[in-house]
Amino acid sequence: ELEEAEAEIMGNVQESLKEDVLRIQDYINFSRNTARSTSLTSIKNSILEAHSLAMNIYERYKDVMAEDELKQIIKTTLAAMIYEFDDSYLFIISMDGVLELHTDAPETAGQNVLNSKTSDSRFILKEMISLAEKRGEGYIDYLWPKPGNPDVPYEKTSYIKLFAPYQWVLGTGNYQDTITKHTQELVLRR
Repeated sequence: ELEEAEAEIMGNVQESLKEDVLRIQDYINFSRNTARSTSLTSIKNSILEAHSLAMNIYERYKDVMAEDELKQIIKTTLAAMIYEFDDSYLFIISMDGVLELHTDAPETAGQNVLNSKTSDSRFILKEMISLAEKRGEGYIDYLWPKPGNPDVPYEKTSYIKLFAPYQWVLGTGNYQDTITKHTQELVLRR
């Protein structure tokens, strides 16, 4: 009787453990599968918010403020936006390739970055400008170094949108490994 009771209890524990493990596996797979789409939505929403802010400021002050002053107010406002990850940042490039704003490297503003290449020799800023000219906005995947680590390229997806009044391309993105690490941390916490 003791052996039967032990076998029954252990059988229930084993079944319960199997169910728990399967539930955890399902959660891990779900988290992994939704992480990229969540990230894409996040960066798109950030740029749509930045564009909306810029447009509201532009519309409100375009007739009462000097253009240079208005541009600076828009840049200062957008630079104050907060991002989900430490290695995310906002950038603004003009259609002629001049970097108007880079929130992680403000000292680079004013430089012409049109001929900047990725590690696989793509002229990524030319591609972004072309995308903005053709479609007005969209996603773009490429290899790019992280802030503070200029020698190592990482997979990155950015969302860009044309700010028509000044012919600027607004953009931000997320690095794939950062998304993966963040997802792993969330799964481990749960």
